[in-house]
Amino acid sequence: MGCPENASVCCGSYPQLYDHNDKIYNNIKECLSISYLNTICSYLGIDCRARSRTADNNKIDVTIQRFNSNKKNGCMERPSIDFQMKTTSVPKYGNGCLNYTIDRETFETLSGDTFAPHILAVLILPSTVDKWVTVSTDKLIVTEKMYWYNVYTSNEEIKDSQKSITLKIPLTNIVNKESLTKMLDLTSSRELIENGKI
Repeated sequence: MGCPENASVCCGSYPQLYDHNDKIYNNIKECLSISYLNTICSYLGIDCRARSRTADNNKIDVTIQRFNSNKKNGCMERPSIDFQMKTTSVPKYGNGCLNYTIDRETFETLSGDTFAPHILAVLILPSTVDKWVTVSTDKLIVTEKMYWYNVYTSNEEIKDSQKSITLKIPLTNIVNKESLTKMLDLTSSRELIENGKI
């Protein structure tokens, strides 16, 4: 059954009806985003750890780390990447980009110079809540897709009066096996992760 943008629905264990984008579902969405990333990492043999509340306060929800078996000269043995996880079921697209708004504090934290890359990841969920997770006799599916964005290497700027900023995330910035592997390769070689180039 379809679900209009402002429809009231039940999700999780809540018996009441809420707008499908209500903040009460934020914990469910966050767990789904972490599970989505963790599933890809598990397949690749990459460690994926949800972080503590202290780290979360610094906009780090998850850290992934790879233990390099074939080390090259000058490469890091255990490259890691920090992720700030976000989720939306009402994505806004335009000009080949996902237009995603974050608050000023998140933007300034993500644009800071850090030892490990600090990447924004946005999971896109269907507007129909009962399609967020599909369980059948032979499949478990979490839909739909996840995008990544590196504020540090972007040209985005925020003015003094702004409280939020809308990022233009290229639709080519898909989180998948190939992109995660490439990001860790670049991190291991101490190279920058640039938007639209992976």
